Amino acid sequence: MEIAFVEKLELAKQNKRALNALILEYTPFIKKSAAFVFFKAQQRQEALTEAMLAFVHAVQTYNEGDGVFINYAGTVIHNRLLDAARRETKIQKRFFSIPFGASNNDENSVELKHEVSRHVYDIAKEKENLRMEITEVNKEFSDWGFNWKLLLKKCPKQKRSRRACFAIIKIIFETPGLTELIIRKHQLPVTELAATMGFSKKILEKYRHYIIAVIVLLKGDYPYIRAFLPQIMDNDSIAGGN
Repeated sequence: MEIAFVEKLELAKQNKRALNALILEYTPFIKKSAAFVFFKAQQRQEALTEAMLAFVHAVQTYNEGDGVFINYAGTVIHNRLLDAARRETKIQKRFFSIPFGASNNDENSVELKHEVSRHVYDIAKEKENLRMEITEVNKEFSDWGFNWKLLLKKCPKQKRSRRACFAIIKIIFETPGLTELIIRKHQLPVTELAATMGFSKKILEKYRHYIIAVIVLLKGDYPYIRAFLPQIMDNDSIAGGN
């Protein structure tokens, strides 16, 4: 870990403004972590709020003996979201354990019924949000000259090929300004990337659509779709390393 980041982290533990700046810097990572730990009973905003609070807790409790901070924070976020999901599950279990003969005037019974009804609504809402994201990202893919159907054909089938693609994507994200340039021009500069960064031109050409699709999904506001992406890339490849 770089000394500069250690100092930044220590300052965030003591200074609210520094903490807010760190949260802002790592918001893409926090959103990505919340999306990967996705539970149907959780609302999107609720999950993100829990993830934000978990990140703050990670900042306050981290020390260098805990290993790489980004991995530590990811674990803290994961565990907090699991706890949130368990709490919601308990609410549902309490509802379904209510005797059929319970009085209609039982306030607890009515409250629990409303709570479960809200969760059912949330699930339907989340499905609708996912459908909307798929429609929206398909429009974005069309600007690049492909769609979901073509993408499925172009996805790497072997683990070795997928790892090669994600290694390329990771370096693209870590190269200042490169991701923005690719998105702005709507073009993956295959020849330039192969020549200047030593990437395999064969891999770049064969899986160009797949690489572009992952870049689009990671840079765009598509948390529901990202929940289905394989978690192969390091978390700090998106948020900016520590």
